[in-house]
Amino acid sequence: MKYVVNFLKKQPILCAVFALVVSLMSILSLKSGSIAGQLVLRLLLSGTCAVFLYMISGEKAVQDYLGSTGYVIKTLSVYWIIAGILGTLLLVDGISDPNTPLIQGWPLQLLTTFFFFIGVGLFEELMFRAIINDALIYQFRNVKHIFLISAIVTSFVFGFVHVFESAITGEINDLATALQAALKTLSAGIFGLNLLVMYWKTRNIWACAVVHGGYDFLTAYSQAIIQSDTTTGTYVNASHATGSIIAYLVQTVIELIIFIVIWKKIGKTIDFEKIRKEW
Repeated sequence: MKYVVNFLKKQPILCAVFALVVSLMSILSLKSGSIAGQLVLRLLLSGTCAVFLYMISGEKAVQDYLGSTGYVIKTLSVYWIIAGILGTLLLVDGISDPNTPLIQGWPLQLLTTFFFFIGVGLFEELMFRAIINDALIYQFRNVKHIFLISAIVTSFVFGFVHVFESAITGEINDLATALQAALKTLSAGIFGLNLLVMYWKTRNIWACAVVHGGYDFLTAYSQAIIQSDTTTGTYVNASHATGSIIAYLVQTVIELIIFIVIWKKIGKTIDFEKIRKEW
């Protein structure tokens, strides 16, 4: 076992691939069970990803980044505002229907759901942002366009993983579902790109995880309060294709606008040569 660990430490790309395979297998296995059970499994998976990140980046991955946490959250707080508005609209829409029952014991369910999404944010930021980005930089530090490569790879992998299950189960089988999958991959990828810019700026993956988890929770918290029959469990919906395509298209446009603002405000201030030498 010690030989394997030492080998992976010297092979960051192989380490990242191994972590990705473990993560994808785990994602498929986490689709069933209670929200509390999924929370525990997500936290365990986050711990596993933290170990992989430590093998790639060493102590730099776990340094004290408390000083930049407020900066990251403040800069990306627009996501919480957008998610809060959307989540509240979904809640109001559900409550307005007298035939939609409240979930029994919803306050506890809401609290559990909050920690679950924080766990989701932590896991996804460690895996799809930090591990992949760090592995690429450590393996190809001297490649001229390594940061562009990292941006493309991390964004695509993060975006595609949202439709990965639909792809392997055959849900993507016509133009409408393919368009949904493409737009969801694109919108999620740009969201990930915005978080990657903040990670480059601060290396504070923990604050990025809080923003990510909070965004997911505020978008979906109504599901912990009211029962809904519209949730499919995947991001491809053949029965509501037009609505899903429009929603993903709008989301993609919003993500692009946020990226342009963040790049002008944050991205252009990043010292990439310093990262190349000191990361």
